[in-house]
Amino acid sequence: PPPQYGQPAYGQGGYASAPSYGVPPAAGGPAPLGPRLGAYAIDFVLTSIVSAIVGGIIGAAGGAQVFSVLAELVIVFGYYGYLNGVQQQTLGKRMVGLKVIDVNTGGAIGFWRACLRYLVLGLTALICLLGYFSPFFDSTKRNQGWHDKASSALVVTTQ
Repeated sequence: PPPQYGQPAYGQGGYASAPSYGVPPAAGGPAPLGPRLGAYAIDFVLTSIVSAIVGGIIGAAGGAQVFSVLAELVIVFGYYGYLNGVQQQTLGKRMVGLKVIDVNTGGAIGFWRACLRYLVLGLTALICLLGYFSPFFDSTKRNQGWHDKASSALVVTTQ
């Protein structure tokens, strides 16, 4: 038969449907807030220890304070950007059974979106720590914080 041109008739395929906004079927449900806070506490302790060690080394070597601050930024954005964005789990999230997914595909959000997620969390936390508690106010019942919504991410359980 000759090749068909133009748009296929409604309901006859040819185009993939657009992904729906929500948790893909293969993912677990939205992460409860307790484990999310626990995972963040674990990650905070780990990054603080590494930052203190690196800052101490820079200070002992006679480096300026600005180098310690830059090193800390590289450490935290590298940690959260790579582990949340590429691996989908920081060490804290892995320990409590959570992961970060793209709300549309269920896949990884990527390094830069994970960095955006961390930046928005940090900036909104400057306002009376509201960024840390924004998942409590999510009207969609998916426990998405402002940082999750800004990066089109969702934290889910791994079960």
